[in-house]
Amino acid sequence: VRAVSLHRPRPLLRCWTVLPFVAVLYPAWLYLWVVVYGPSLYPEAGLIALVAIGILQALTVLSGHWSVHAHCALTCFPEPNLSKATLAKIVPTPNNGSADLVPLNRDKEENGREVLSFEFQKIKYCFDREDRKS
Repeated sequence: VRAVSLHRPRPLLRCWTVLPFVAVLYPAWLYLWVVVYGPSLYPEAGLIALVAIGILQALTVLSGHWSVHAHCALTCFPEPNLSKATLAKIVPTPNNGSADLVPLNRDKEENGREVLSFEFQKIKYCFDREDRKS
């Protein structure tokens, strides 16, 4: 494993796949089309622009499916605090697979200590807070 970064998911309405489209682009274009230009004068232009915004949103969502890095940037907050993190983005060394976003597991040892772990490529990695090793 070359790099591990901790994340937590954004609420759905605060994801970059939803927020700029629902809060800015669709309302701005609908306002321009309906109030400023008038849908009766430019019906095709208004619908073409709505379809273009929809295609842009679809490409944004698909980029998150195509790339783990894009998915993290669009739908997750970076989380420096270990106790709040729920996801880990794992980047392997070159020629050892592709990056992945995996859930963090929180287990209790017999002595009551919490152990953070994640599974990547069928290998379980554990993090010990006291030794600072993984």
